Amino acid sequence: MSSLTDLISVFLIAILMACTGYTVALAEDIIKKLIIIPIIVMCFFDGAVIYMYSLFGTTKIQLISGVIFGIVLKIISFLLYQKYLSNN
Repeated sequence: MSSLTDLISVFLIAILMACTGYTVALAEDIIKKLIIIPIIVMCFFDGAVIYMYSLFGTTKIQLISGVIFGIVLKIISFLLYQKYLSNN
């Protein structure tokens, strides 16, 4: 990761994965009976983000770093959503 654009792609992968997690959390409040549907949608969009960046020619270390950082951001967004925005 020598240039700034290499570092930016890692953060963009992470932010896109965190956005899919937040979107799934919002959809989960709407669809309360079938929890499997938002999980499948989240896996599909995460796979699409990873596939899109692999087509752009990012290196494996950038993809792995972005995915790990994205998982951390997704967990943080889930915890914050459950604490502050969940409809109990």
